[in-house]
Amino acid sequence: MGEDAFAPWGPLLLHNLPNSGALEENLVDCIVSSSAMPGMYGSHKGNVDGAFVSRDPTLAAIAVAVSNGHRLEDIVAVCFGTGFMANWIGQDTSDWGGFQWQGQSNPANRTPSLIINGSVSPFLNFCLNGTSTNLVPELCQMLLGSDRYAYVNPSLDRVIPENATNPADLRYMEEQVAVYDLDHALQVVKKYWTVV
Repeated sequence: MGEDAFAPWGPLLLHNLPNSGALEENLVDCIVSSSAMPGMYGSHKGNVDGAFVSRDPTLAAIAVAVSNGHRLEDIVAVCFGTGFMANWIGQDTSDWGGFQWQGQSNPANRTPSLIINGSVSPFLNFCLNGTSTNLVPELCQMLLGSDRYAYVNPSLDRVIPENATNPADLRYMEEQVAVYDLDHALQVVKKYWTVV
């Protein structure tokens, strides 16, 4: 969303490659603009958190690089996730309407409450998590191949809120990272980056 209050909403790709519209922007403005999450913070310079367009910027980064003349064959990416927390609806949704999609609570479901308003909303969970969790990594791997793309994202057996400060939650995440298999990511790094 741009500074003009009546400008239509749209994605803003902030990068420093030649065809960027953000080359004159200060780094701090780019960071704050891409971190201003509605429901928690106000917008910054008319911009809000990119998670509402794409939570995983890897595919956009590949597209920006290719549009700047880099060959797809020369691109290698290692993407780091924040932990895979699977969501699901454990009931028949064929007769659901707007009310149920907005906030249906059921013990069989795993649609965590949102930090935005503390409510359960399967619809918003789909919007915020559905495209980045598996789709973007799968598309990136299709484009780059497994020898030039690695996705590091430990599976978590519980939902950890984005603003977690609970020592038990933080300890659990550290434990999951400590046992995560990094072999594939390390192979990609060793093949394409020289350690000096």
